[in-house]
Amino acid sequence: MRPRVNWFIFLGVLLLIFVAFRPGSPAAADDQFAMIGTWTDEAGEPGNSIRFYLVERDLGTGPIKAFEGHATLVKFLGKETAKANWNSGSRDPSVVNFSIGKQNWYIQLRKLDEDHILVRFGRNAEEIYRNGALEHPDAKVLTRIAR
Repeated sequence: MRPRVNWFIFLGVLLLIFVAFRPGSPAAADDQFAMIGTWTDEAGEPGNSIRFYLVERDLGTGPIKAFEGHATLVKFLGKETAKANWNSGSRDPSVVNFSIGKQNWYIQLRKLDEDHILVRFGRNAEEIYRNGALEHPDAKVLTRIAR
């Protein structure tokens, strides 16, 4: 009986590896952290910016570390200034779950080039997670102002 159990464990681990590293579109993988840096909406209020960054956290369990997503907003999303937390919600399409205090937002994004991303902010998860959400009048191009 022992060898059969080992095969099940092997197949289970193989399945987990496949699911964890399943191939997605190369563009989606490239977009996953494309928003790291400071951005402005050139069509928005003067002085607006949103800065996405990661903060390293020690898990206290050896060499493994975790990273928390943070953001600082200035004259953005109706806030004069605000701090936010974010995490990856989806890779294909690339979506970020975003929280400002008790307000939840969802952001679908696509990297256009090194200095521009196409984004759409929204409060309705179903709408933002949908493929094609960026083909909407609310989508906007953000321009990088710092790395």
